Amino acid sequence: MNLKLQILILIPFIVITPSLYSSVIDEPFDSLQAHQYFKTGSDFSDEAKYDSSHYYLEKALELYRTAESWPEVVRTLNVIGWNYIQTHNYDDAQSIFDDALTVGLTKLGQQHKHVAQTYHNYGRLSNDRGEYNEALEYNRTALAVRLALFGDLHPEVANSYNVIGVTYWRLGQQDSVKYYFNKTLDLRLQLFDIPHHDIASSYFNLGFVYSDRGDYRNAIDYYETALTMQKELFGEDHPDIALELSDTRWSVPVNGILR
Repeated sequence: MNLKLQILILIPFIVITPSLYSSVIDEPFDSLQAHQYFKTGSDFSDEAKYDSSHYYLEKALELYRTAESWPEVVRTLNVIGWNYIQTHNYDDAQSIFDDALTVGLTKLGQQHKHVAQTYHNYGRLSNDRGEYNEALEYNRTALAVRLALFGDLHPEVANSYNVIGVTYWRLGQQDSVKYYFNKTLDLRLQLFDIPHHDIASSYFNLGFVYSDRGDYRNAIDYYETALTMQKELFGEDHPDIALELSDTRWSVPVNGILR
């Protein structure tokens, strides 16, 4: 008998049943499913549909915990906590961020981008609660970690400078506000091409600083630059453009806090 034919006869066919297939690809399948849940939950969060977002993020979180995928656990907790901030459930947000930080420090160490985001989110939570000195402490910690991880020229570093400026505004320290907003704008101009939404936000914030100081000529220049850029990006009929045009005195600068 032909040797090749003998080998084919001796080797039995392996029938991959659904249960066997599941066990073979169990981890990749769970990972893909978790990522899909996370993406869906994040998309709902971006659309301010927080109940739907929470549903999918909790499903993702369960799978990530089971797989001991700790970076994804921390990242998912950060988004869940962010949702609670948006709905003013501050105690729930605090509990979620406490969980995220515990997992992050234990499993990832402090020098990790998701841990930096947790500190950043603590800062946002403290800002919303009116605890501005605590917010500064958290924001400075997030900035230090990001500088160590990414160096000076990185969007998340610029974002940290921006939110520190917002916190100083709430504390009434105008010189510090101007310094941090200028720092943010300088970095964003190096990072992004014009027009860019983050650059427009920085011009908007500096316009607010000058307006708050009574320097309306400079304020108008910065506001007009911001609006021109936003119109280039979104068109004049975009809701954000209408909102900015309807409030020419702007009572609060833009947080610009990214997830």
